Amino acid sequence: MAELTLSMCHHVFLGSEDRRRLAAGPAEVSAVGSCLPVWSRGYVSDEPAEEMFCRYTMRSYHPDPDKPPVEVKADGFQLALPNQAAWLRATDMADGGSEYLRLGWRSVEKAGEREFLVDHVFVIQPAESGEVWGG
Repeated sequence: MAELTLSMCHHVFLGSEDRRRLAAGPAEVSAVGSCLPVWSRGYVSDEPAEEMFCRYTMRSYHPDPDKPPVEVKADGFQLALPNQAAWLRATDMADGGSEYLRLGWRSVEKAGEREFLVDHVFVIQPAESGEVWGG
């Protein structure tokens, strides 16, 4: 098992219409969000971490099921979540949702001969609940 871990907390703010489009699927939306990456080994980490702003592409379909749902792109991250029930939870309360979606993905990655664990936690919430950075 990898002893080195990269934990990334992603915050993405999406407007009502974008969340509805993803729930209706298949759809793709983009937004600027923030990522907080923290490296750790046991109980020792490199905190305080530096927040990064990057582009997020959210898909309610998966174009290649052989690939993981989270992909690192040159300008940010792509999340492919074909589970319509999950996206329905992200819709407005008036539409039967809870407006928020929190999900995680864990994988073991390799850099050369070194293995490390990667934990992604995505928090998707309404743009109306916070500052909108653009999309």
